[in-house]
Amino acid sequence: MQLVSWKHTLAIFLVAAFFAAIPYPYMYVKMGYQAPTIPVAAYTGEGGEYYFMRMEEIKDGYPLMGNPFFIEHREEISPAFFLADWFAAIPLLLGGSWMFTVIFNLFLWSFLFLLLVFLLMRILGLSSRWSIAGALLSYMEVCWLMARPVSMQVIFPFYILFLIAFVLWLKDTQHHRKQALLGFASALTAYLYTYAWQIVIVVLLLTPIHLFFAKRKNSLRAFVRVIVYFVTLSIPLILFTIRQIDQPFYLETMQRIGLIDTHLPTSASIEAGAWICALFALGIFLYKKIYPYIDANERTTVIPFFVIVGLSMTAVMFSNIITGKDLELPQHIERFVVIWFALASVYLCSRLLRGEMSRNISASTFVLGVLLIAVVSFGNIRYLINGGPGMMFSPAFNFTFYKQVQGFDVPLSWLRDNVKEQSVIWADPHGHINDYIVTQSQHYVLFKAAGVLHIVSNKELEERYLVANYFDLSEADLENDYWSYGGVGNAVHQWKTENRRVRVCKILHLDYLGHPCGELTDRVSWKGKSYFTELYQEYLDMVKPNIEDELKKYHVSYAIRDNETDTPVFKPGTLAGAREIYTDGRFTIYKFEY
Repeated sequence: MQLVSWKHTLAIFLVAAFFAAIPYPYMYVKMGYQAPTIPVAAYTGEGGEYYFMRMEEIKDGYPLMGNPFFIEHREEISPAFFLADWFAAIPLLLGGSWMFTVIFNLFLWSFLFLLLVFLLMRILGLSSRWSIAGALLSYMEVCWLMARPVSMQVIFPFYILFLIAFVLWLKDTQHHRKQALLGFASALTAYLYTYAWQIVIVVLLLTPIHLFFAKRKNSLRAFVRVIVYFVTLSIPLILFTIRQIDQPFYLETMQRIGLIDTHLPTSASIEAGAWICALFALGIFLYKKIYPYIDANERTTVIPFFVIVGLSMTAVMFSNIITGKDLELPQHIERFVVIWFALASVYLCSRLLRGEMSRNISASTFVLGVLLIAVVSFGNIRYLINGGPGMMFSPAFNFTFYKQVQGFDVPLSWLRDNVKEQSVIWADPHGHINDYIVTQSQHYVLFKAAGVLHIVSNKELEERYLVANYFDLSEADLENDYWSYGGVGNAVHQWKTENRRVRVCKILHLDYLGHPCGELTDRVSWKGKSYFTELYQEYLDMVKPNIEDELKKYHVSYAIRDNETDTPVFKPGTLAGAREIYTDGRFTIYKFEY
């Protein structure tokens, strides 16, 4: 049986081209018939600029991507793996513009995503029509994530490659090439995305358990070879992970990113896990009813595939109950749940509506089938609303602002062409050009909130924030903007996790058993009011009187002001030693001569 014909490939090619191209004319019209040169949200997705900075760092010659924002740390290593960034940066390295790179990557990885999902469905035994439906549904539900550069755009296709390798091996466990493919695809996920790797690890743990109870001894012996391939290919990963963990301030960085200590499940894990459980429950009820219509291949391959992958995702989402450690697991794992749910939905519906089965189905099975389709439809509609293509045309997009952003290319091109040596540029931390200095030039910034995601001390981030906000800062600003320099872990997750513990304790009345529940808290109370007071005093005593020394400390050579998007108080030209070297009415660039 031919799994993928040229007609299928051509159809998938055209669909991918459509999704890659359609935002462009929309943006062109909405921005006043102006072609964007700097990518905007319809292409980048939320937070896309962060990934551009990582890609630019690779282009600038720092493959370990230590810190795209702070010049002192540019030759260090990233706290996460970056193979996806390397793949995404290839068009840039070959001389492509940013808009070309964004559109080309969206097309390429969308094409691979659709093609691989189609191939997976065909391997699972579905017809070409159902496989097309599965590929389209899966893509539509993660369309917004696919629009973001790097991130899931690159990761999803490789994750689907792992699923294909897993199914192929389940079909023929003795085939040496399929053993090698599964070992390779499993190890590859670790170099791309730690969350996907965690799912893979649990899949590899559950698989021998399944084989043992299925009494497939030969397959168990063959699985040992898969593990050998996996471990061997993972050795560089293990060594690099040890090096990462050994970095100073690694733990501080993880806590800023979101590492918390808790044994309680989160609402996100319960919600995502509920969809998996719903399909499992209905599948179990239907299984006995439709058992006569399921062939041996489905019993030994397809059903174990969906069950093992579904259980693995659920186990990872709830793993903090055992480990006591959570790093935004449910939010990240749910991205893979979306794909699994779409694939499982299409598979179950295809089997339920299959000719012979639908003609001989009993009344009770018919009712269960209707219930299944209702649950499937509701779940998929929900995911379509939250992450579908409609997000690209959201009325929330401020296209007037994105038109303003296109003007950033003028001063940043001037800096790129006239300041060859990599330098630190001071821009308004509450303006917007600060978000594009790194991506549109070879230069670095004094402070950027995304710097909390890279290995650097909390103290340095605090100091950088104080210096960057030299012109206007209050203690209330420090409290309200804690996320910017403290990270989401410290500013949000820590105190919300404590509040969840307090609520559960009070609901269960554990205080009557001698366990103090405590009281609900907030960001400031949890961190302590004194922390912000002392930090503000440091600003008054150290930064305000010694701004020139502070700028020298962080190697600030230039400042740039944008009259349209900067706050009025940001006036670097008023400092002693600031010399104007460029102005065009909207932008002014200053050079500091200490």
